[in-house]
This record gives sequence, structure tokens and C-alpha cells, in this order.
Amino acid sequence: MTNAENIFFIGECLTLQHCSERISKIREKIRSGGVDWERFVWDSSNQLMLPALYLQFKRADLLNELPDELVAHLEIIYQQNFARNTEILQQAHRIIKLLNKHSIYPIFLKGVGNLLDNLYHDIGERMIGDIDLVLSEEEMMQAAEILKSDGYYELTKFSKETIKLHRHYPRLIKEGEIAAVEIHHRVVKLPFDKKLYFKEINKEKKKLIIPGKAYVLSNAHQIIYNMMIVQINDSLFYRNPIYFRHIYDLFLLSIRTNPLNALRNFGFYFQRLNNYLALSSKLLGAPISLSYEENKFAKRYVSKYMIDIKYVRFTKIRNYFLYIFFRLFNYMLQIIQTFYKSSMRHSLHNRLSDPKWRIKHINSLKKMR
Repeated sequence: MTNAENIFFIGECLTLQHCSERISKIREKIRSGGVDWERFVWDSSNQLMLPALYLQFKRADLLNELPDELVAHLEIIYQQNFARNTEILQQAHRIIKLLNKHSIYPIFLKGVGNLLDNLYHDIGERMIGDIDLVLSEEEMMQAAEILKSDGYYELTKFSKETIKLHRHYPRLIKEGEIAAVEIHHRVVKLPFDKKLYFKEINKEKKKLIIPGKAYVLSNAHQIIYNMMIVQINDSLFYRNPIYFRHIYDLFLLSIRTNPLNALRNFGFYFQRLNNYLALSSKLLGAPISLSYEENKFAKRYVSKYMIDIKYVRFTKIRNYFLYIFFRLFNYMLQIIQTFYKSSMRHSLHNRLSDPKWRIKHINSLKKMR
């Protein structure tokens, strides 16, 4: 099984519940002995998709086709993730209750928002890191102080003078709580935030049916945000790595709302985001709900990606140098901005004088090697 075959096998397995006609094909593939289970587990684990794949196999009645040791491993990972997500949800509800006391009503983002919004059929399906939420700039500062008064503390230094430069307040953690908390006042990095800004998403937010008062983005905004995280916030339009967690979320959201219509109604960065839709559709075996506009740009983007997954070593080296290039470019840009932005001077001073930030920054560079 080649790298490309394994990636497409994972993609098709992630759609089994909603594309039941694929079950017989996957069963035949497994019985033929054509699955490299070691490669499958390695790639799926790196993508944080083992719990979702376990549930897909279980619902499709395919667990009996898998090696017994693999089934046992998948079940353990799923049970651990279910327990972790249960704790994260309890923590999120405590945060809602705490903020509601001060008339602050958070809008949850990403995995936790999807859990609260019942996007997944099982709370153990999605592996989650932080609890992300978004508020207005003023409420962000207020919410941070409220959480700190409850025992949370910042992982890195923060100065109010630098708030305009960052999308979110420094990560907050609390002894005894399982997840860190990131309070955003922007969901997209500068200057792209002008197209998906807080007032716009706040106007169309969707109320959660839970105890307390909290929200998530509208279905259409969740789709746009899902794509912009990958293509813009992480500058991945040029490097094309696979983020199956985002792709899987996008697929589930596409069942609720047509992604192509959401993109056209949004009206910005159409081609860049449409390319991502085309790639997502390709990786998941072209499910009906994941529609995109077929044009030469999308075709070229997907073709380029097919070359990338064929020549894995070359792609990894190229992506590393692109990552370094963007890092160096960002460093130079920040140095230039210190000459005319006091906020950037404060930000650089805070970060460079913070030992925790320096260690974290160096480790992030090492991970790309």
C-alpha cells in the first residue's frame, strides 16, 4: 500500500456512516490483505483520527474484519478520548456558568464548539486540544480577568498594549482542569480578519441548546472559518499538508449546509477556499455533500497535491524550507514594524524576555525537522 493509497483509504473510511455504499468496497479491501495496518495506524494517529475511525468501523460492522490487536488498541484510544472529552465538556459548562454570572455569553469555536453543537454522533469521536471561544475585544479582557480570579493563569507574558497584534489572549490553564483556554477577539489573522470579523460572526451566531447561555458560529460561518484556519491562519495554501480533523469537520458541516453556497455568499477569497473544498472532496472520495466549483484552478491545486503525496520525502523537505521562509519573513516584518508600532515593540519585548516563550518557540522549530 503506497502513501497515497493509505491516505485515500483513511479518507473513505471516515465517510462510511454517511456513504454506506462504500462499506462493501472497504470490506473487500481489508479481506484482500491490501491494507498496511502499521502505516494506517501511524498516519491516522498523527492525524488524531483513530477514535473517529474506530467509530466508523464499528457503525459499519467492520471491526470483526480488523486484526484483534488493532481493535483492542482502537477501543482503548476511543475510551480514553471519550473520558477526556467528557471532562472538557464539564469544564466548558463551568466556564459558561462563570462568564454568564458577569453577563458574558461566549461563542465557542473549533472542536469544543462542535461538541457543544452536537456535530458529532459520539462525544469521543473528535480529539480536542484547547477550549477556544471568541468575544469582543473588551469582553475578552474582562473574561480573562474573570477566569484568572477563578484560578486560571497565563502561560506567557501579556501586555494590553499588544492586544491589536494577536488573535487571542495567551493560553490560560488551571490546576485540576484538563484543557487550556484560548479567548479570541479575532478568528482570522491580520489583515484577513476584515472579511470575517467579530461583529459579523456575532450577528449570525447560533444559540446552543444547553444549560446557560452560549453560542457557536452559524453553520455557514463555521464552514468558512474551518477553511480559513487551514488556508490562511496557518499559511497552508502553499504547503498542502493534510489536516484530516479539519477535513472531517468540514464534511460533517457540509451535511448541514452546502459549503459551495456558503463560500459564494461569503464572497471573499473564493478561489483559495474553493481549492481547499476540491482537495477535501478528493481526499474523502468525493462525497455528494462536499460540493465545490470545478475549474482549472481547483484542478491544478488538487493535481499538485497528488504529486506531493507521491513524493513524500521531497514534499517534507520542501515544506520545511517553506515553513522556515515564512518564519523568517515574519521575523523581518516584525522587526520593521517595531520602528513605527509601539505595540510591536511591547510584544517583542514581552516574548523575548519570557523564558517559557523562548523554549516553546525553539521547540516549535525543532518539530518541523
